[in-house]
Amino acid sequence: MFPFMSRIFRSSTARRLDELEKRFAESLAQINAAFDDHLLSINENTNEIQSSYENLLGTDQKMEKLAERIDEVSLLLNMGTRFKKQEYAVQSLTQNEKELSLLLYYLTEKGPVHIQDIMKRTGLDAQGVLNYIQNLQKKGVPVKRNFYGSAIYLSLEEAFRRLQAKENVLEINEVMGRALG
Repeated sequence: MFPFMSRIFRSSTARRLDELEKRFAESLAQINAAFDDHLLSINENTNEIQSSYENLLGTDQKMEKLAERIDEVSLLLNMGTRFKKQEYAVQSLTQNEKELSLLLYYLTEKGPVHIQDIMKRTGLDAQGVLNYIQNLQKKGVPVKRNFYGSAIYLSLEEAFRRLQAKENVLEINEVMGRALG
C-alpha cells in the first residue's frame, strides 16, 4: 500500500474510533445518569418505607396501650356490675349493727383497722366487738378478719364498700352517718 494511503486510512480509522469512543462515553454517561436516578429513587423509597414502618410501630404501640386500657376499664365495669345487692343478701340490721357497720366503713377507707380502734370508738371490749362482727357476717355483711401476730385487724370487702357507697345496701340513713363522721 502507498504510504499516503495508510495515513489517510489511519486518520479516518482514528477519527471513527474517536467518534465511537465519544459515543460510547456519552452512552455510559447516560447509563450512569439513569442508574443514579434509579438509585436515588430507590433510596427515597427506602426512606419512605422506613418512615412508614416507624409510624406503624408507633401506631401499634399506641393500639396496645389502648387495648390494655380498654381491658382495665372493662374489668372495672365488670367488677361493678358483678357485685349486686342480691349477691350479698344482707339481712336487716339492728341499729347497733348499723352503727358498727358504718364505723367499719369509715375506719377502713384506707385499709384494715385494728380492733383496738373500734373498741375505743364504741366503748365495747374485744369480745363485744367480735360478737357484733360475727352477727354482721351471719347477716351477710362481708367483714374480713386479718391476724398479724396476735393483733386482729378488720375490714370490709372492697366490692361491698363500693356497692354500699352506690346503693346503700345497709340502709344507713344520713343522720347516723353525720353523727359518726
